Amino acid sequence: SDAVCSTASPTCTFIVASHKSRPSLSISVMSLNPRKVKNGLTLYNVAASKEQRTTSFMAKASVDSRISESGSTLVQCDRLDNLLSGVKPSIIKMDIEGAEYDALQGASSLIQRYLPILAICLYHHQSDLWTIPAFIASRFTGYRLFLKAHTLDGADLVLYAIPADRKLR
Repeated sequence: SDAVCSTASPTCTFIVASHKSRPSLSISVMSLNPRKVKNGLTLYNVAASKEQRTTSFMAKASVDSRISESGSTLVQCDRLDNLLSGVKPSIIKMDIEGAEYDALQGASSLIQRYLPILAICLYHHQSDLWTIPAFIASRFTGYRLFLKAHTLDGADLVLYAIPADRKLR
């Protein structure tokens, strides 16, 4: 979104978007202001994961869409380390319906190499509240971790991992 662009820099050089469902990918792209993206968009109709595979996806017309064994739609999955080979991200934002932990595992080399800002949703599974911060703290050195609830009830809890050498505003 435009908020991601302004967080990364005043003008994004490029945005890479990954989504397991083409309609949701289209909605995400439509929410972007293309004038703020200098070199355009790269879109992948694939789910970010810890491994390259095909899995089942439960597509619903709600926030309950997710990777699930009971899903009737097959989706391709891949590691962000594979998809973004040669890309130096400044920020990685994940709100991927409970697949954040697996996606972070699949982005380990990318994160280790470039130390991008991370904005990771923690509200899809209760265990995300401790497993994701623990994974980041144990796997990657040089991050400061912050939690922010984006709603009054705390339902939209996001973990921000900021490299220690980056200034906070």
